[in-house]
Amino acid sequence: MTILFAAALEDAAILGSDGRRSNLTTGQVESFDKTLQISSTIAAAKFGYGGPEADVVWERVRDLPPLDLEDIEGLLPKIQPLGAVVYEQQRALFAARGQPDWGMTLIFASYDERGAGIHWIDYRDGEGKPNSAWRRNSATEMVIAKGPPGSDRVAIDAMARSLRDDPTHSTVAPRRWAQDVVKAAGSLGSTIGPPAFVRVISAAGQIHSTITPHELVSDPIRYHL
Repeated sequence: MTILFAAALEDAAILGSDGRRSNLTTGQVESFDKTLQISSTIAAAKFGYGGPEADVVWERVRDLPPLDLEDIEGLLPKIQPLGAVVYEQQRALFAARGQPDWGMTLIFASYDERGAGIHWIDYRDGEGKPNSAWRRNSATEMVIAKGPPGSDRVAIDAMARSLRDDPTHSTVAPRRWAQDVVKAAGSLGSTIGPPAFVRVISAAGQIHSTITPHELVSDPIRYHL
């Protein structure tokens, strides 16, 4: 069990995860950063099948031409068939063991000249269709979470706790948000736990942080809703 969470703000995109995962191949619980940098403008994470056999999807993505990795709208249609192959392999492997389909969802956060966006490809129902939600098309921030039932509410409530009203805007502390999500989500699944990992993508580039559960969190940069 895991929780992934993402937000598209006015001036940044955020992608985070808890720091434990069950390796579906070995059965062991391990510490693992489920987020990764695809390029300076895109971060990604995977929900569902885990372990080296499923993680190979990211190796195949990184084999794409470098320029493709900077354009999320052009990249998603190229990733879709790569993920479909890995998903079908994993589904067949688990079916042969008499185990259920765990599904596989690829989640992306991006920030470029089009602003902040959250994107996903869900393979449980067929080959998967790329979906995008852009902050510019929403009247307020967008928050999503992938995990056990209740994950969306955990992420939204934690976002509310991280807000601060500045003179002209409400601002978000991404490190505190990530720490709060992982702490609260621990009650949703026994293998969800610290540390929290978070990536923030903005016009300044991509920042990656690891936050321990008892750390006194400092967010030197806050981002606008």
